[in-house]
Amino acid sequence: MKVAIAHPDRATVSRLQTLLAEQPGIRVAWTADTAQRLLATCAVRTPDLLLMGLDFPGLAAGELTRRLMTASPCSILLLNQGCDP
Repeated sequence: MKVAIAHPDRATVSRLQTLLAEQPGIRVAWTADTAQRLLATCAVRTPDLLLMGLDFPGLAAGELTRRLMTASPCSILLLNQGCDP
């Protein structure tokens, strides 16, 4: 399974990458730390699952999700701001 991680906090991304690397059959395909990078990357490399933070500066999670589902539909798991994997 190709998983992408999109979160503005690099420490959270790093922790998630470490956790996912231990799981058989899961590969982190890419990461994004801005909404713009997320939209651009997802358009050309749509993952099987997107782990996405709720707190991207400048773009509400609802609007970001709407844009993703319009341009690059995929399964999305939203991560709470206080997420500590």
